[in-house]
Amino acid sequence: MIIATPFSAPVTYHGEGAVWAESWGGLRCVDMFQGDVLHFDERGIPRRHHLGTAAAMIRPAGSGKSLVARESDLVLWDESTDDKVAIATDLTQDGSRLNEGTCTPWGTVLIGSLKSGPLKSGPVPGGGQLMEVSAGSTRVVLPAVTVSNGIGFSPEGTRAYYADSPTHRIDVFTVTEAGDLIERRPLAEFDPAVGAPDGLWVDEQGGIWAAIFGGSRVQRILPDGTPDVTVSVDARQVTSCTFGGPDLSTLYITTSRENLDDDDDPLAGSVFHADVGVRGLPVLPYLPDARP
Repeated sequence: MIIATPFSAPVTYHGEGAVWAESWGGLRCVDMFQGDVLHFDERGIPRRHHLGTAAAMIRPAGSGKSLVARESDLVLWDESTDDKVAIATDLTQDGSRLNEGTCTPWGTVLIGSLKSGPLKSGPVPGGGQLMEVSAGSTRVVLPAVTVSNGIGFSPEGTRAYYADSPTHRIDVFTVTEAGDLIERRPLAEFDPAVGAPDGLWVDEQGGIWAAIFGGSRVQRILPDGTPDVTVSVDARQVTSCTFGGPDLSTLYITTSRENLDDDDDPLAGSVFHADVGVRGLPVLPYLPDARP
């Protein structure tokens, strides 16, 4: 077992969407319910940018811009001017919001949604969907999902991995030459008593690193679904992970304080890091001219 250590203080309420990009000069994540993007320096101290009522994901988009998913839209954000230009609007309605996403090898966005039920009742089963979005185009890839979370691609781009967290499962798709996700089947299942898969990232060997929400760990899964290395995290609600550093060999891990008392789980909301002995895949950028 590998032990992760704190990279930052508890700086997020619900940290999500960790991503490293050289074009940014390092690590970023979102504080989802605060609507903020956090940019960390090498000491783990964040610079915070407020983007809206919610911030679900961020990806590099070239020309000094970033793609940001907010509560119901996707915008191109120019950090130097704080301009935000929408590329897709009204992606959710009726109490739904965007949750987690990624960019595809061909430059479009895969983004999931969820629908919140009455107070403290949790997400509505089957109330969300997984969508593929590019400038001027949106299509539903998966209808009737509940909590759309980790999404990633194998090194050669022929397989896609996906977690709808309440299923306690990571599924795998075959990716066609046209970019369609077909032949969905289970890859790895998790005991509900020890957490549910949340955000994920893929390494250069094809291993899938899944944040286990409620499980105080990140679990590496081999491409055949076999559990491999475990990274222990001193916070229960582990939400996402990514690879960073000059050679992409450091695993960065976000955590959440959502629904916790002030004196419960004192390091929750921190970002952790660990040297895991393998390099991760670089982030896939959004390409404004991409088409599904």
